[in-house]
Amino acid sequence: MSWKSEIKLTAQQSMAVVYRPDEIYTVAANVLFNIVGGPVWIHALFAVLAADLDGVAAGSTANFTINGVAVDNGAVPVAGGAVGQLMLCPLDDTATAPVVVNLPAVSLPSPAALVVGGGKILATNVPGEITLVVGVADFDGACAFYCLYQKMAPQSLVVVA
Repeated sequence: MSWKSEIKLTAQQSMAVVYRPDEIYTVAANVLFNIVGGPVWIHALFAVLAADLDGVAAGSTANFTINGVAVDNGAVPVAGGAVGQLMLCPLDDTATAPVVVNLPAVSLPSPAALVVGGGKILATNVPGEITLVVGVADFDGACAFYCLYQKMAPQSLVVVA
């Protein structure tokens, strides 16, 4: 294999991170990221809270979809998160694992995701979307989202929506 081919292969096999800056999310299906150019293997999807979510109205919920497929077990209450803590999507296409909030740190994939067989999602329907669905009440604090992924084709990308 040529040096040029080795470099391309190494670049394709490495992980990439896309970052969506702090934002306050409203009751709606909020498109966070777009998947373009080809399939991607998503290894982690999480938010870092930039403000406390203590003032979120009782019952405010969050759940995630990738290309319209639920990747958690439904809308989970999100109140109580503190600055710097994580909101982690389990990336569970069986929709049995919950979104986890209030984490100071986490192993990826999380032990909970491994138990139910989740933890990574191969997204092949391109173009596609990674969506946060907020229910009941708007978030009262901002959070920044991150998506850790691996390209499955040279032109594959996950980009901020």
